[in-house]
Amino acid sequence: MYGCETWSRTKGDENKIDVFQSRCLRQILRVKWSDRITNSKVLETARMETISCIIRKRRWKYIGHILRKEADSDCITALTWAPEGNRRQGRPQNHLEKNG
Repeated sequence: MYGCETWSRTKGDENKIDVFQSRCLRQILRVKWSDRITNSKVLETARMETISCIIRKRRWKYIGHILRKEADSDCITALTWAPEGNRRQGRPQNHLEKNG
């Protein structure tokens, strides 16, 4: 989880992380699949919250930290930077550049 504030993540990534957490907790707590216990009940038993929720909280905390920095800070510049110009539409061409 080190540096999770800067990870780029999608809904699918969050789902995979939460599934992994659920499987690990079920093994630790020795919950069988035939017991039909929900993931929320397993989390409640372990007194934990989902990893995706923890990452979301840490991201908000990190963004608050960055926004409190001075306006000329490199972090603020990186946060507000937008590339200029346009790219061509479509898939990039696959080619090798020849050196000399």
